[in-house]
Amino acid sequence: MRFSFFRPCFLLLFSTCCILLLCSTQALHEEDAGKFDWHKSLLGPVTQARFEGNFLLLASSLGAVAVAHAGNTDGSLLWRQVIPLASPTLLPPAELRGLEGKTAAVEILEVALHPQKRFVLALSRDPSTTLLDLWAWRLFDGNLLWHASLPSSPSPSSSSSPSGYLALLPARVAVVCGKGGRTVFVNVDNGLCDGEGPSLELEAVVGVVATEGGVVVVGEGKDRRAQALLVKMGEGKAEKVKAVATSDSGLLAHGTPSLHAFARPAPAHGLSVLLRTSPSPSSSSSVADLQLVTPTLHKTTTHGALLSPIPSSRPPSSSCLVLSEAGAVVELSVADGKMKQRLISPPPSPPPSRPVVAASAGPYVFRGKGGKEGGKERGVEVLRIADGQVEGRLTPPDKRSLRAMWATVKGEGGGEGELEGGVRLLMVDEAETLALKDGKDKTIWQREEALADVSQVLIADYLPKEQGGRKGGREEGVEAVAAAASSMVEEVVAFLLPPSPSSPSTRDAHFGLTKVLLLLSSSSSRLIALLSSDRGQVLWTADLEEGEGGGEGGGEGGQRWRMVLQGEEVLVVGDGAKGSAVWLDVLTGEVTAAVADLGLSPSSPPSSLLFFPLDLSSFSSSSSLPPSARLLLIDASDAASHRGRFLDKGSCSLSEEEGEGGKEDGPANVSKPIYYHTLSTPSSGGAFLQTFRLIIPASSPASPSWPFVSSPIGAAALPSESERVVALSYPDARETSTTPTSLPLGDGALLLRYLNPHLLALASTASLPPSPLTFSTVNSTSEGGKEERKERVSTVYVTVMDTVAGRVLHRVSHFHAQGPVKMRMFENWLVYSYWNCRAQRTEVGSITFYDGFIDKKGMGIMTTPEFKARVSSLDGDLPPVALQQTFVFPHPILALGSTLTARGITTKALLVGYEPGQVFLLDRRFLDPRRPTLPPSKAEKAEGLPPYSAHLPLLPSHVLTYNHILHNLHTLHTSPSSLESTTLLLGLGDLDLFFTRLHPSSKPFDLLPETFNHVLVSVVLVVSVVGVWFMGRAAQAKTLREAWA
Repeated sequence: MRFSFFRPCFLLLFSTCCILLLCSTQALHEEDAGKFDWHKSLLGPVTQARFEGNFLLLASSLGAVAVAHAGNTDGSLLWRQVIPLASPTLLPPAELRGLEGKTAAVEILEVALHPQKRFVLALSRDPSTTLLDLWAWRLFDGNLLWHASLPSSPSPSSSSSPSGYLALLPARVAVVCGKGGRTVFVNVDNGLCDGEGPSLELEAVVGVVATEGGVVVVGEGKDRRAQALLVKMGEGKAEKVKAVATSDSGLLAHGTPSLHAFARPAPAHGLSVLLRTSPSPSSSSSVADLQLVTPTLHKTTTHGALLSPIPSSRPPSSSCLVLSEAGAVVELSVADGKMKQRLISPPPSPPPSRPVVAASAGPYVFRGKGGKEGGKERGVEVLRIADGQVEGRLTPPDKRSLRAMWATVKGEGGGEGELEGGVRLLMVDEAETLALKDGKDKTIWQREEALADVSQVLIADYLPKEQGGRKGGREEGVEAVAAAASSMVEEVVAFLLPPSPSSPSTRDAHFGLTKVLLLLSSSSSRLIALLSSDRGQVLWTADLEEGEGGGEGGGEGGQRWRMVLQGEEVLVVGDGAKGSAVWLDVLTGEVTAAVADLGLSPSSPPSSLLFFPLDLSSFSSSSSLPPSARLLLIDASDAASHRGRFLDKGSCSLSEEEGEGGKEDGPANVSKPIYYHTLSTPSSGGAFLQTFRLIIPASSPASPSWPFVSSPIGAAALPSESERVVALSYPDARETSTTPTSLPLGDGALLLRYLNPHLLALASTASLPPSPLTFSTVNSTSEGGKEERKERVSTVYVTVMDTVAGRVLHRVSHFHAQGPVKMRMFENWLVYSYWNCRAQRTEVGSITFYDGFIDKKGMGIMTTPEFKARVSSLDGDLPPVALQQTFVFPHPILALGSTLTARGITTKALLVGYEPGQVFLLDRRFLDPRRPTLPPSKAEKAEGLPPYSAHLPLLPSHVLTYNHILHNLHTLHTSPSSLESTTLLLGLGDLDLFFTRLHPSSKPFDLLPETFNHVLVSVVLVVSVVGVWFMGRAAQAKTLREAWA
């Protein structure tokens, strides 16, 4: 009887334990790889594309050449190659990446597929040299076969025409220089030069046409007239093609012609048509088979001059399509020896605000309207060439104007059903959205190439809203019990371990590993949200140009966008015109509120609007807003009198109503003052820091929407105006709020960290005259009495400033050093890298700041340390104690970062991005300036400090990017997860995004190990249940036998 009572109790306890384990225990499995860890290859602004059967050749303005399969559905690339700069050091500093500059890149002039060899050929121009480069890759895997460098004349910067052309021959490739027309014939098998053509006296080349054994070069002579020359390898003179001007009734040579149309640049802006009059090309092509025609048709048309040939995937035939100035589509043809024109489609009405783009394939011509016309008239018209009828309309990928189009039709036969099944149209708009569509207006895939130019990144928690739906019966009861048990466990954990300010308030199903990555592209005025847990898929996109005070392409023309998280929304502020602001939902991208006018002066420069995200919870305990919920805007257009306002969703109507609400929510009800600073770094050199305090004016403000003014507090400047600032770094407030204030030493003593969130570290470079102790001579003193010349010493300065007190806390110099300089400030650490030009190596400097020291006997039951903690940057004039050490890194450093966890318990580590574009996890202890130079003592061994070694180790097992290369890696962003042992990393390069999770402590101490035996645990549970049931039946049988005995 006792066992019969125990068995239900045991089963109830066992079921409760299973429910608790089911609710509170989750694990990451091997199939999560690739979801939480992914790499996204980008192209940048696509400038050229070609359909070659089932393959799509792509080239971008960032020097990338890629091949994609036209039949895939995710837009993935088969392979991508980035052509590097040959001599980046020869470029002027203005063309290299600066504080806000873009990276110089190789210009892709033309990309093509050799039909016989199946090689992908690309002609490029290197801005750092005067060479044309020809590259050949294998189509299927992208392996480089050969590379040839060809000398050419530099193209003038004012010329809009390309500086080189390709012509594909059966066994050779002809490369024609765009300036002068120099022709080089390259062997397609090995890339060696087989010969050159005769010299051509052409001012500019506008196109080339391949013939058997030669190339026809079309260009402009010195007389600004069109010329066509037949160039053959080995011949000393080019044959000149007869050029004629013709009207609508002009008589031409008889035959079966092929037409090639070329657009001629200004000032002789017009059209030239190359006409082949022979029935078929032959190896003995001569000038008798060719004729260059300069049509005068534009004089008799009402739709403007015929200027732009329409790209076509069809082989040359007896007609070609051109586009007029107004956007009309016209067909030029030859019939009965006469040049004729036929209007296929008149110009669009109303006239578009942007240039019209068009493409042709098979029996169709595709015309896309520019501007922002809405309704049915907006989109891409599909016109039938035969009769000009509109066969359909395709929708652009977004609301932006189209920049270019490329089309193809399977079979090119013009049969029924081609529009629905055979059409492929590749479109790219001004926001760099690349989309492939079919004839049914279905998007096959879409790529956001604006991700190649990201100006700001925010990482938000992905907390989906609870979905409705009610379940009944037993399923609802089980879920209710599970939810109650899970809630009870979470309450106990929250009571024992309160959440940190940086951790989410709601626990999600993936331990905080699922994030929303918000990437802002100012040049494209587009905000893109990616979901980190699903291979970086695009969650939503938002254009910031319509209705927010900026015109199309506003980011490029002066409009600057900045964003800040406000709870479950993101606030985006633009400083164009009078200023604008918009609130977007993080999960959906829906606009929840907007302010069209912030009250800025239209004549104010964009740089006069300053952004300062604030966490008011650190200023007032009564604030009910979440962290970083307020944005402080400072209008610094008047240098003598700044004005400020707070911007959040509750104050979005300040511009229409009186500003009293701003006073109530501003500094009047906070216990601590609010400070901000301005930093001026002119390109000529020098830097000036000025700090201010936000106050409420005694009288009514001039503008109710800007209720606050500021008063200056302090100022600091670099000692020399010849120093040019090359790098900046601010500490992360999330790190200083979770970092312990003391560092325990091995002997029981304490080092007090100097944790100041109001620090600024800047690096500057200067060339100093040599001192008597440090100079190197170039030429020694000669016997003739010539004075020796001394080299100026390149120097890197690192300065640490307080942005509240406005004073310099620490300054260090490195002689014979130069940029690029990378910096990272975290906690009480400053790590920076530079190039030692004397030793020809990359060096890393490490500085730690401490506020004091407490002996192991200085704090006890009967003793109190004589130390007064700093509570403000204005307390005292004594700078912190700085410890410094220098190390050597084996590779040039591209970016620096640091790990970030929710509670700051896990050991901090440094993230190093190094050439050729990989990320390395480096234990912070290797950079500690306190590493002993002598054999370590017992106390130093207890701390785990390794002995000092100048060379930092590069362990292959700590390379986080595996075999991925991030081209021109420049930024490393980290975010905490709900797991203390795990940090999330987002690496940004010019053409790559990489997201992964990492463990700074080497081993995850709050995760199930990968070797966890789930099968064994399940078997043990099943055997336990069966054993309890069997033993219960045996006990009942035994009790029954004993009762009858």
